[in-house]
Formats: sequence, C-alpha cells, structure tokens
Amino acid sequence: MQIIEMAMGDRVPDPLVDAEVYAPTLERTSRIPGSLTIDLAGVPADLGAEVRHSVIHDVHNIGWWAGNLEHPRLGALDDLTVYNVGWQSTDRGHGHGLYTQNYGSAGVKRIDRCAFIAGFGLAWKIYGETPADQPNKISGYTVRNTISVGDVIVGGRYQGAEDVVIEDCVFVGTVMLGYLGRNKRVTFRRNLVIGNLDFRPGDDLVVEDNTIVVLPPYRRAGVTYGPGNFGWKAEALASYANPTVRGNRVYTDAPSVAFNGWTLLHATLNKGLAAW
Repeated sequence: MQIIEMAMGDRVPDPLVDAEVYAPTLERTSRIPGSLTIDLAGVPADLGAEVRHSVIHDVHNIGWWAGNLEHPRLGALDDLTVYNVGWQSTDRGHGHGLYTQNYGSAGVKRIDRCAFIAGFGLAWKIYGETPADQPNKISGYTVRNTISVGDVIVGGRYQGAEDVVIEDCVFVGTVMLGYLGRNKRVTFRRNLVIGNLDFRPGDDLVVEDNTIVVLPPYRRAGVTYGPGNFGWKAEALASYANPTVRGNRVYTDAPSVAFNGWTLLHATLNKGLAAW
C-alpha cells in the first residue's frame, strides 16, 4: 500500500488506489472559537473521480466534488475507509468524513463498500446551498454496502437531493433524509439504522425493508418530530407526495441497545463487515 503524507496545498492523486492518506501534523483544537479550517492551517483531502481500496485519516475534512461543472468526471468510491477526521473548537465540532456534491444530469456518482467514522463532524453528507434557479448540485447518487458511524444528511438548503438510492447500509447515528429543500425520488432500502431516522418534506420517497433501532430517548417530552424521535408516520409522510413506506421494522424498547452502546457498535460493525 502506498503511503501519502499530506501537507497544506497538496492534492490527492486521481485515481487513488491502494493508498493510505493522512496529515501527520493534524491539529485537533482550534485557537479561535468557532474557527474555520484556515485558522488551523488545516489539511483537507479533495478526492478525484476514482478511489479504490484506500484509507484516509487525520485530515481536517474530505471533499468529493468530481461531477460538478468544475470537475466534469463522475467516478466512484470503492472500498474506502475514513476515520479520525475533523477538528474541535470550543463551541462545536468541524470536519466531515465526506462532503460531496454532483450534477446528476451528467450521471450517477457511486459509493460502495466504504466505512465512514468521522471524529468531530458528520459521517458524510450530500448537501448543497445552491439557489433554486441554478442547476441542482446534489442529485444522482447510489450508496450501497457502506458503514457510517456518526450522523448523515442527504438534502439541501434551497434545493433538495434528487435521484438518490441508499441500500444495504449500516448507520450508527441519525440519518436525516431532507433539509429545508424538498428531496425528490430518494430511495432508502434494506438498511440498518441504530439511532434515528429523520424525514423532512419531499416527493416520491421510498422507504422499505429497513430495520430501525431507535436509541432512547426516542421521543422527548412535548416533541413529536425531529432528532431523538422516529416520528415520520404521523408527521413527515403527510408532507410527501407519493410516498412508498412498507416492510420496515422499528424497535424503540431494546434495553440492551440503550445501555450497552459499545457492544452494540462492535456488533453492528461486525455485522456490516461480515456482509461484505
């Protein structure tokens, strides 16, 4: 395996194959509360179109922009492991295991057999803040056979994600399908979620054959929707056009899950790895 030590300004090779990428000088604590990466002289890893059989760790954040107008190649992430990513300021954590966008009209970006274990931010996010009168940058993804430890967001501020398929994955944390923009044609199938599944308004949602183990407290006092609660049946689906929801198994009263998180995490990872 090739070893690549990243410094500020370095670029990740494209394609990246059979490599370990890391920044030996990663600084974990921000000098300025709420600071951005530049305050740390941080080292980001911006991925190209093709990544296979590789490991990335101890960088400040990972971006995957191939497929948008500035980076026209699409590509895939196959067998990528990401861990120990991000930094910590005094008010919040920063840095994500993966932050990606794509113009789906050009094709589909694929994530398969990956593991994202983020240190201080989200495990991964398909997210954008493109205005509604511009091309959608968060459409055209398939995510399969992937393990994510940490929260996940699929959605945008002004436009929602479109034509996204997430299948046969394991999530430990909150999965948020949607944000302020309306998602369209998002499929979430045969996944295991340990934590919470949170739906926001959208169209043509397909959620089927999933197992959701909701970690208490799964419903806060006076709250019927949002993180910490699996409340889509009563609230979110009413705001969807043409939803398909069937065959899901939801568990909200598993004491062994609630009180033995490390055992749960290890069992989840073993289950996911065995499936590979």
